[in-house]
Formats: sequence, structure tokens, C-alpha cells
Amino acid sequence: SYVHFAFIGTADIAMQDLLEVNGIDKTCPLIIHDARPDHSQMSTENRMSLAIVKALYLFNLYMHPQAVFIDSTKAEESYFLRAVRDQVSSTQSALIELPEHSRTSLAWISKLDSAALSAWNDVRFDILIHATPTGTANLERLLRSIARADFAGIQTPHITVELPYAVDAPLESYLANFKWPRPTPSDGQRPQMISLRRRITRQLMEEEDSSVRFVESFWPTDPR
Repeated sequence: SYVHFAFIGTADIAMQDLLEVNGIDKTCPLIIHDARPDHSQMSTENRMSLAIVKALYLFNLYMHPQAVFIDSTKAEESYFLRAVRDQVSSTQSALIELPEHSRTSLAWISKLDSAALSAWNDVRFDILIHATPTGTANLERLLRSIARADFAGIQTPHITVELPYAVDAPLESYLANFKWPRPTPSDGQRPQMISLRRRITRQLMEEEDSSVRFVESFWPTDPR
């Protein structure tokens, strides 16, 4: 597998200087591309967006990348992110958006081969929680832990909570105010991805019935 680095932007910096600043020398087997359009410093956002789309089109046409990495933090220009997302979505390449502190939180991604990286956008998981009639504080702690977890770089999982017949008032209040995914200043309020299911009967289930209920609780949209 080959690793390509494409520099697309309006900064007036020589490629050699850019490599030296980032500590990249001849020992690094990286294929460098200066994908900036001519007169990039004077280019409007619309012109830069068109240049980004054209550059990615040519990359896909001649190199067929398995995965495309981009910086998706606030440091990146919004027009760049929009153009990349739109163009890559029309190809077979996986788009991997690196969050803040990805050098530490996603360091393990460097151990994946191109085949694994190409399936990055195909991976999805959801969270199914069976709440017990007792120990509601444990459920609250679990949800707080999930809310603090770092899901950056992957699709946000949908949470389904199966509640018992009787639910304590404090837990009902907590669930009524629990937001998932957590709203962020950059994304604002996003659609809620949490579902609550409440048992109707008090009857205790046998082991087989409990197993059947568990399987019925969740079914993947793509069962491959």
C-alpha cells in the first residue's frame, strides 16, 4: 500500500518548508502532492471548493485510494470539509475524519491495512441496555459514562434502553433530560438517537423467553 499526502489550501508556503516543519524527510515513504490551484492565495472559497473537488476527482481516477483522511476539527476550513465530504461520497473510498487529539485517541488506526481502512464507514454499532427493576443509579452512571466516552471518528451509536415495569421517579426525570448525542457548540442540537422501551407486564420471564426478547430488541439495518 502507498500513502499519499495532498496539500490543498491557500497558504503560501513551499512544500519543502512544510515537510521540514512537520519533521518529514527522505526516510519517510510518503508520496507528496502539491494540489493547490494557481493563484490560490487570491482564490475565493467557491474557487477553492471547485479546486478541491477536481483534485479529489483526479486522485480517485488515477490512484483509487482505499481511504481518505482529513482533519475535521475547527482548525479546518468549512468549505474544505463540505467539498471533500460531497466528492468522496460519490466514490468507493472511505472518508475518515480525524478529530481533535487523534494522535493519541486514534493512534491504533496506523496498524490497520488498506483493506480494513476501506471498510471504515461500513462499521457501525448500537448500544442496547436492559435495565433491572433495582439499581437505577447504575443505569444513570452507565449513561453518564457513555456520554463522556470518546466516539470521535466513528458513527454515533444509537442507544436503546429497555426499562422494567416500574420505574423510579428520579430515573424518569433523569431520562427525560438526558440528551444523546450531546449537543456541541459546533454542531448545535442534533437529532436524538436514544429510544426508551418499557415493559407492560410484571410477569417474570423464563430464560428462553428472556433470550428471545433480547434478540427481538435489536436487529441491524444491514445484517451482513
